[in-house]
Amino acid sequence: MTTTLRTAAFAACLIPVLAWASDDKDKDKANPNVDKKTAELMKKLGTLYKDAKSLHTDAVIETTVEQDGQDKREIKVKMSVDLERPNRFALKSTLADEPNAGPVVICDGKMLFTLARRMKQYTENKAPSGLTGVSRVFANFGTPMTGMLFQNVLAEDPEEALFEGVTKAVHAGTEKVNGKETHHLKFTQDDLDWELWVAAEGQPFVLKALSSREGPGGKAVTVETYSNWKLNAEPAKDVFTFNPPEDAKKVKSIDPARKGG
Repeated sequence: MTTTLRTAAFAACLIPVLAWASDDKDKDKANPNVDKKTAELMKKLGTLYKDAKSLHTDAVIETTVEQDGQDKREIKVKMSVDLERPNRFALKSTLADEPNAGPVVICDGKMLFTLARRMKQYTENKAPSGLTGVSRVFANFGTPMTGMLFQNVLAEDPEEALFEGVTKAVHAGTEKVNGKETHHLKFTQDDLDWELWVAAEGQPFVLKALSSREGPGGKAVTVETYSNWKLNAEPAKDVFTFNPPEDAKKVKSIDPARKGG
């Protein structure tokens, strides 16, 4: 599973680098470190996101950052995500304590736009042919701003993307998330622990995700809560339309020293 933890406050630490080696022969073999129930659920989850013609969800992303010698920092982002295949996408977010900040990523099918509202900068590039290309721009803002889920489920093979680098996966029982029964799945990688809570009834949507990483300088924990999933519904009018703010400046790339929205 690929995740990028990056904000202006802690870009110097807690940046995961994940590696995975596999070949086609191994792909069809059962992984002895992944229990059968987890493998079955992940296959269903991957198929759901791969085959979705359109999706909508609302999310809250909460990150707690603890760095040596510094006060604990909490970041809360409210976000909506819409997509329509082959390559239309909209991610719009707002920081809870800073209403005029938060990244925006919009692909209208012809052009791909990214906007850092706090910095008043936006980029404009030719749209990629598919959603996998759209997801690559999330690294410009980091997991605390965009979450880890859509970094992975927009891949050509979401199941494979989520399992990338995983050394162990277990079904940890069932739990309720916002009143809904879910399957709780736990995953381990070399330097990253993460969890999913997958709906036990109806479509196997992810209702909650957690990723935790420790580095030499501290620890970051991100919790993502998803609600209002809509599958194959008509997207809202103009949801994929980008209108840059009047005070925003068009740039070739978002300032790498101050990413974060």
